[in-house]
Amino acid sequence: MKIISLVPSVTQSLVDLGLGDTLAGVTEFCVYPIDLQQKINVIGTPKQIDLELISKIQPDYVFCNREENSQADVEALQ
Repeated sequence: MKIISLVPSVTQSLVDLGLGDTLAGVTEFCVYPIDLQQKINVIGTPKQIDLELISKIQPDYVFCNREENSQADVEALQ
């Protein structure tokens, strides 16, 4: 399973739940745990994500929310 998290608080929750190994991409603001970004793809910021890179990763799930991510990006990811 491959997960991309576009929300720092969701990323932290996924790691805390033991799902850190399933993360295939995060934003540059997802800094927990400290070495997370050295292990996986950084796909931009919550407001400016790299849709092409996400497409190449072919995730099973992408976590996002209305406060962090643009409606256009969410629709494109669907």
